[in-house]
Amino acid sequence: MLSTMNPMVSIFMCTFKIENRSGETVYVTPIGTHIGIKGYRSVLDQYAVKMPPIPVFKQGNFILGPNESKIIDYNCDDIRLSEILVRTDGGAYKQISSQNHKTNVIPPLRDLSKATNAVLYAASGSEFKWIYWSIIFSGLLPLSLYIWYRRLRKAAADRRCPRRSSTVGS
Repeated sequence: MLSTMNPMVSIFMCTFKIENRSGETVYVTPIGTHIGIKGYRSVLDQYAVKMPPIPVFKQGNFILGPNESKIIDYNCDDIRLSEILVRTDGGAYKQISSQNHKTNVIPPLRDLSKATNAVLYAASGSEFKWIYWSIIFSGLLPLSLYIWYRRLRKAAADRRCPRRSSTVGS
């Protein structure tokens, strides 16, 4: 959450592209392997804007139609793109192994390997950043209500007592 206020996060931004050339509609979730923690995987922390770094609300399960692509910006400070989880319309889970390619192409689905348990586990329950955004909105709500209240009071006061123009020399 503090990454929104930390401009240093922008230094560690990496970008890659996912292209769907499978000929089918698929749902993709980028998975990364953490550096220093052998084999620990999680969904990549993605950002809508690099500066200031604003996280996206939805972290995975992105819909890609045939011949569509998606560009993803993520914090690559201690995690590297390792796999892309691909879910078909039929509910089958496949994966693409990535070695930090700038462009990752989804080939015909019959050519993909079945998703491993480690990749499925990493992708489970991490589609949305509920806690992050609920803290942001709950912090902005009191400020918004205060501003709204002040404007209403000012408008009511202006209606009760219209301001008089000062006339010089009367």
